[in-house]
Amino acid sequence: MTSSSQIRDIRVARRLSLALLVVGLCSCAKVAAPKGGPVDKYPPRILSTVPVADRTGVAQDTPLTIEFNEPMDRRTTENAVYIAPATSVEVTWDGPTRLKLWVEGGLAADRTYVITIGTDAKDRRGNRMEASHQFAFSTGTSLDQGTMVGRVVSVEGPQRGVSVWAYDLENFDGIVGTDAPAYVTQSGSDGRFRFERLAPTSYRLLAYVDEDRDRTLGEREARGLAATDIEVTSVDSTVAGDLHLVPAPWAPRLERLTALTRHRLLLVFEAPVEVDSVRVEIENLRVESIYSGATDLQRVYVQTEEQSADQSYRPVIRVAGRAAAPHVIGDVDEFRGSSRVDSRAPNLVHNIPGPAAIHVDELVFTFDEAMAATLPADSFWQADDSTQVFSGHWQWRGPLHLVYALTDPLPEGQVRMRGAWSQVADLAGNTPTEPVQVELEVLATEDRPSLEVAMSLEATIDPSSVRVVATTSDRRYLFELEDLDTALSGLPFGEYQVYGFADIDGDSQHDPGAVHPFRVAEPFGWLGSVDLRPSTTIRADLHIH
Repeated sequence: MTSSSQIRDIRVARRLSLALLVVGLCSCAKVAAPKGGPVDKYPPRILSTVPVADRTGVAQDTPLTIEFNEPMDRRTTENAVYIAPATSVEVTWDGPTRLKLWVEGGLAADRTYVITIGTDAKDRRGNRMEASHQFAFSTGTSLDQGTMVGRVVSVEGPQRGVSVWAYDLENFDGIVGTDAPAYVTQSGSDGRFRFERLAPTSYRLLAYVDEDRDRTLGEREARGLAATDIEVTSVDSTVAGDLHLVPAPWAPRLERLTALTRHRLLLVFEAPVEVDSVRVEIENLRVESIYSGATDLQRVYVQTEEQSADQSYRPVIRVAGRAAAPHVIGDVDEFRGSSRVDSRAPNLVHNIPGPAAIHVDELVFTFDEAMAATLPADSFWQADDSTQVFSGHWQWRGPLHLVYALTDPLPEGQVRMRGAWSQVADLAGNTPTEPVQVELEVLATEDRPSLEVAMSLEATIDPSSVRVVATTSDRRYLFELEDLDTALSGLPFGEYQVYGFADIDGDSQHDPGAVHPFRVAEPFGWLGSVDLRPSTTIRADLHIH
């Protein structure tokens, strides 16, 4: 508590500092910014712990102390500390760098404890720890010796700061994701996690993104499961493999519904959705079509009959999540009809192929809104001194994609084509205003890039079930492999995320498993990001466990 004399001293000091500031401003022609060191961008580190790592015979009334190398943000640091086995503690701070944990009722006798400080711990500048820090000690005469390592990945790559739970199946008969685990850690900046000082037994793993920091798996939080229960011994480090993090099996929430024009609505979801899973019914308003955004899969557009500007409409929206049947999204507000006429010209978002390609037998043009099904006129392509015309025919591949299927593949070399839109319009009759410009280099077959994959599989995996997937922002290529050392051929130039899995159920999709009722995932492995360029060969290893 602050005494009255201390309060008076503080007030006097404030008056004195204000007076000095006024004198300084009056006596200086220039005011310089205060000098200081560089902005702290370094992750915090742990300098010491009590007990020290691997200490045995620790007294049961010992408080646990963690000393950091710099002042820490208390809230994030406290929330990032995990004790295994699960134990209730009181948390205090002895200064800005020293965290103390007081175990309620004292430490248990003859027990190995593992303390984890996860990567969510931040310093006062907001820098997170680079990797989880673990230390173990025992109140008995020896320490458990089991070690388990793994990685948390999504199809985009390694995921940091993900909570990883390990259930000791010898002493667990509850519900995964609901009941407390025996051990907890977090993935580091490279997605890797590590459990140390485990008792030798079988473990079941769960990884999840604790978005609300409540240390429980929420129904809408992304999660990942291992392909099998992990048997840990006291001899060698056990590899758990890659845990594939996927969205929760729930339909994304609708964040916004807007009447853009008198014929079109915009639905914005909290996460990408498959447009085929969306169903929209509107009382007293006919829905004519539904399509997704060309570049943003969180956006879904609904084409309707003409709306009345003075009328409110009540929508019913059903969306299916991953592995979930369509269900009605609740609490969707009524919306007022729009009288706005769509007068905006449609735009091309991108063309396929890009500036370089091999064996081009079609050109694909993608628009930013749904188009009418009419085809371009025969005179679309224009020839002059710098452009060429190649025969083919037009066809629509959905409401956004217009395809020019070539009669013969384009010849090798530089290709320049130009077209003028005619007879092509959006659903409101607006035509594109910018002409089509196609410029690309068609390379020889020998310039085709190659991705050579060397795979290692868990002994129980049937090699014939393995599938390798290469994805871009808008395309997915699936390969069925005949042997463990193979080349992925036919991929266009570009950047890919590459992963593999054992397709046990034969549906060409990775089954991530389920938390409740519990079902293990199909074996999975993430290869990495690959940039395929002309005349290059990339060799990479793929491990599937």
